[in-house]
Amino acid sequence: MNDKMVKALINKIWITRKCRINTSERLILTNRIAQIFTNYYSIVILSISIWSLYSSSESNHLSFISVIASLFLLVGSIGVNSLNYKERIVNLRSCYIKLDGLLTDLEILQHQLSRLSNEESIKKFERISDNYNAILESVENHSSYDYLKFKITQKEYRHWFDYLKLYLLKFLFVILILLLTIIPFSPIIIIYGGI
Repeated sequence: MNDKMVKALINKIWITRKCRINTSERLILTNRIAQIFTNYYSIVILSISIWSLYSSSESNHLSFISVIASLFLLVGSIGVNSLNYKERIVNLRSCYIKLDGLLTDLEILQHQLSRLSNEESIKKFERISDNYNAILESVENHSSYDYLKFKITQKEYRHWFDYLKLYLLKFLFVILILLLTIIPFSPIIIIYGGI
């Protein structure tokens, strides 16, 4: 048993922990955005329904739009709820807290290496490694986006191409948010804009 093996596992667990934190933060943001859009679409549908009450000439179009939008909202709400964001966030938080405990155990082992027999140090190392694998199996893996986000915060891992990929993904996310914001109004614009 040598110090290099312990350092390698420390590094591996540390990277995994940071990526799982990124995953948890991403899911928190996604959950908030999903809640905001659910409320936003509910307000838009309610507004269209109220508008259709006072707009007798276009009432059929507005009622139709309202029904279609309500169906989309229902399907979207069911889809968002099936993703179990809150449960996944709690599981990821538990995971990175456990990984933090393993890091502490490994650092203690690293300081004890010179005093422990080779057999004792191997036994402790294998126990920590087995615990690490069990923790990984107990929760979902992080995404490549979460690892990419980790890489750009670490000097020894980052590359200019990683910045490009990350900011391209963020740009696409902003475009998606803008489209989701505009979509409820597109039928109204088409009907009343004469397109």
